[in-house]
Amino acid sequence: MILGSDSSASSNHHVEHPHRRTSSLVQGKVYGRDHEKAEIIRLVKRHKLSSSVTVLTVLGIGGVGKTTLAQLVYNDPSVESQFDHRIWISVSNKFDETRISREMLDFVSQGTHEGLYSFARLQEVLRGCIKSKRVLLVLDDVWDDMNDCQWNQLLAPFNSDNAKGNIILVTTRKPSVAKRRGTVEPIKLPGLKEDDFWILFKACVFGDENYEVKGSLRTLAWQIIEKLKGNPLAAETAGALLRQHLTSEHWSNILKNEDWKSLHLTRGIMPTLKLCYDQLPYHLQQCFSYCAIFPCNYRFLAEEIVRIWISQGFVKCSHSGMRLDEIGRLYLTNLVNLGFFQQIEEGYSSNNQTTYVMCALMHDFARVISRAECATLDALQCNEISSTVLHLSIVTGRVYWYDEKFQEILRNTLKKVKNLRSLVLIGQYDSQLFQQVFEKAHNLRLLQVSATAGSHSFLCGLVNPTHLRYLNLQDAHVWPEDLPQVLSKFLHLQVLEVGLCHDTSFTLERMVNLEDCGERLIFPSLERLPFLTTFKLSNLRKIREVSVPSLQELILVEMPELERCTCTSLGDLNSSLRVLEIRSCPALKVFDLFEKGHNFAEQPSLFEGHNYGTEWKLWLPGLRVLTVINCPHLLMPCLLPHSTNVSRLHIDGVPTLLKMEGSSTEKLEISPNSRSGISV
Repeated sequence: MILGSDSSASSNHHVEHPHRRTSSLVQGKVYGRDHEKAEIIRLVKRHKLSSSVTVLTVLGIGGVGKTTLAQLVYNDPSVESQFDHRIWISVSNKFDETRISREMLDFVSQGTHEGLYSFARLQEVLRGCIKSKRVLLVLDDVWDDMNDCQWNQLLAPFNSDNAKGNIILVTTRKPSVAKRRGTVEPIKLPGLKEDDFWILFKACVFGDENYEVKGSLRTLAWQIIEKLKGNPLAAETAGALLRQHLTSEHWSNILKNEDWKSLHLTRGIMPTLKLCYDQLPYHLQQCFSYCAIFPCNYRFLAEEIVRIWISQGFVKCSHSGMRLDEIGRLYLTNLVNLGFFQQIEEGYSSNNQTTYVMCALMHDFARVISRAECATLDALQCNEISSTVLHLSIVTGRVYWYDEKFQEILRNTLKKVKNLRSLVLIGQYDSQLFQQVFEKAHNLRLLQVSATAGSHSFLCGLVNPTHLRYLNLQDAHVWPEDLPQVLSKFLHLQVLEVGLCHDTSFTLERMVNLEDCGERLIFPSLERLPFLTTFKLSNLRKIREVSVPSLQELILVEMPELERCTCTSLGDLNSSLRVLEIRSCPALKVFDLFEKGHNFAEQPSLFEGHNYGTEWKLWLPGLRVLTVINCPHLLMPCLLPHSTNVSRLHIDGVPTLLKMEGSSTEKLEISPNSRSGISV
């Protein structure tokens, strides 16, 4: 990849800057990208005789080399020979169709067009100049400040009569642009491969790709490379700092302070990413930067991240009548479309659920811009934490138990932070050490514990209950007789999640407080939590019975011995429930909401003769998501909920229904269910 490889490489803090305009000329040697270049050239040749315009899109984070790849294609002799005209336009963040049309004319006409200010007239002249010609148009760094009408008008001259094989190559950092404008799948540009990046790194630092790096500098070089994530602009940024002094001391300081992440470097990678961030509305900036407290590559479920945002007050009511969770999902969709999160289709668990993740470089950026309020204390890095921090995660490992430096930093940090609103614990820790922070955390709204050692119920009992909205105990040690008393304090609690991760070796008796009724283990009643909206249990292997109050979301996942789920108020739960997810509960036989569902139907017969003619009027009228999978003993009603809001439906492995899967935006697929004995 080339040095200064993206159009954004020459940007500074300002959104609009004259040096952001790019050139079609390759400005130096390029490393890597042979595969991506070959793929674009293949598509160019493939659409040679196409009667409609083909729009190819190159998608990638700032600084990854989108502009350089477009330059390589644009200047390749085999590409140049296929077109009568080639046009290069730098679009940037301000879409001006008149300027773009005038610049296009400059490439295809010998005359001057400075006197033309009418967009319609410019388009007419352009159409005449490229009539019956094959044209390659590169639109570099598109930020999509245009609607479909503007886009179609801009490309109208390329769709004129007798036009064949015209190609538009668009580079963008926004997935929404690639999705809306591309006519084929986008070319997604990842970081450079390790071998290519090593050569580029040496060229950036030493000015010689063949330089032989030895000794401690080589060791430090590879430690720095690991943090640059294969991004060419990051390599250039770090290289400019490292080459000032080729000494181990200088390089060690840069590595320790991660100076290449500074927002004050005019040609730096972080100012480049900040260009997009600055254009976000404030509520999206809040949601994005907050997620910096979670580890790099942490995979969120959509429901999880939306609940977290709601607990912090980031999701605001609108006048559209939409619920907060629906607004939160729109926030997440916008952040995905703008490239701040990536959607991962293949799930990380056996449930194959869609997850969302920040790429490594974007996660670094989130930490940079949120460091005054959000922080992570990592046992591997031992970073100092500001006293202004409101949201803190502590990630420990085995090093925690014998690294005195980390323990000292941890103690000092816990003394300084007094106004915490979020605390996330991941790894191993000593509960006694955290007692002081729990006692002082009077404003805590979110507590998530994914850690081992100590009694979580003891610590939770110290938390001021006034503000806590979100409590998530994973791998949680909650001692007997504690949980009901602890939970009863949190009158404003909205989300409660209790679960056990797959890779833990602890038994349930040590993990979760339960009532021991002979051989039955019963989860404590939740009736004392009047504001609870979401309840999730996962991987708790000995619970036999659960009683749930009125909720908006009920999620039961991998509960192998759960036999019965009862409702403290059947009518209230039926009216309020929006999300119902039951996965891999093979022993579940009784669920009041299903068993007594005939109370909400005109006809009393629920299961007799598989009566598909029953008209349901009031059963689960507000349900949006219904997922029931691998529950071979659970008798479900033979009709779907009477709700006009169902957006996702997945039923498989239940005895009374066919297999069904679909959503409000896709078709509903129905197929035989081997467990039900019902055929289509």
